[in-house]
Amino acid sequence: MNKDKAIADEKDKLVSAEKEIVEKAAAEAKVIKDDADSDLASALPILENAKKIVDGLDKNAIVELKSLGSPPPAVEMVMACVMFMLGEKKLDWESIRVYIKEPAAFIKRVQAFDVTAMSEALLKKVREGYFKKPDFSPDIVTGKSAPAGKLCSWALALSSYQ
Repeated sequence: MNKDKAIADEKDKLVSAEKEIVEKAAAEAKVIKDDADSDLASALPILENAKKIVDGLDKNAIVELKSLGSPPPAVEMVMACVMFMLGEKKLDWESIRVYIKEPAAFIKRVQAFDVTAMSEALLKKVREGYFKKPDFSPDIVTGKSAPAGKLCSWALALSSYQ
């Protein structure tokens, strides 16, 4: 009987040790889940704001941009940033005009942009190459072109998501 009791006691110790491990893992998983829920709760308003900004664009706004033969530097800078975020390589004004040739398609492309797919390296390049420039400001850009100002706000809103 003592042998059976010793075996039972040993099993109880093993079960208790396993239970402790499982409970610790569950607590760690809860912390991770709570952090993710918190991040999501703060990200959703940012994404909603970016969506509202883009929803304010219409075909005429993009036609206005496309019609600029030689845009103000702030407008060209914002459009280059947007196209860079969308994955384009040629960022000169003539190439940008080709990219926005079909206003409805361009708007859909911006609306469909998946910020979660934007790499940290791309985001870093955008922040350092565009956002740090003094003219990369929705107020300044809007004074030159309302649609470019909206796209400037959109880019800034998405960058704050990550």
